[in-house]
Order: sequence, then C-alpha cells, then structure tokens
Amino acid sequence: LLTSAKPASFCHSAYRNISSLRKRDPEPVVKLNPKTAIELGLAQGEWVFIETEKGRIRQKLLLDDGLDPRIAIVSYGWWFPEKGASELYGWAESNVNILTSAEPPYEPAIGSLALRGLHCKVYRA
Repeated sequence: LLTSAKPASFCHSAYRNISSLRKRDPEPVVKLNPKTAIELGLAQGEWVFIETEKGRIRQKLLLDDGLDPRIAIVSYGWWFPEKGASELYGWAESNVNILTSAEPPYEPAIGSLALRGLHCKVYRA
C-alpha cells in the first residue's frame, strides 16, 4: 500500500530550487522495508518505478527496516527546477500526484484526494 510523506526540508512542493535544502534532500525517495526490497529484487539507492492504476513515477529507493513490509512511503511534492520551464520542471517524473486521481471518492474526513492507502507496484526503473 502506498502512502506519501513530505520531506522535512521542504514545505509541501515548495523550495526545491533552494540549493541548501536540496543538499539535505537531493532526490525524491520511496521507502521500503529491506525484506520487501529483497523479494522484489531491488537494492538501496537504485531508481525504481512506483505505479498505480492512474500512473507511474520514478524515485530513489531508501530501505527502512522499521517500516511494515506491506507499505511504500513515497516522497510528496517533487519537481526539478534544474529541468527548466521548457520541460515544466520535470513535475510529472516523480510527483505523487501522478499516482492519484482528482475524481471522487475523496478522503472522507477532510475531502482531499487520496494520497494514502493506494495499491501500488514497485519495480526497477
């Protein structure tokens, strides 16, 4: 099951263009339990695809042995200022919004898009 989390260095999708913050969190990461990664034939630090029925993105794999083996935590709000306006800042490469839908049903408590509890596949990029 996919869930998303905001990197501590940024505010939502803002500030990816500030170099001191990018040094702390240079790339989008997806966290998996090491046992899950082994089952999927994946290794720490490699780029992987995360896919739902709505789309596919690419993030770097970070292993976390404290994570439930059924969960993938995807970095939220990514875009790449270095890619420039002509490439729309690479917003669709790694942004979790590609994996969701703007259509109902919405999250019942606050009415937002579903950014958690989505079925996903994770595999080598």
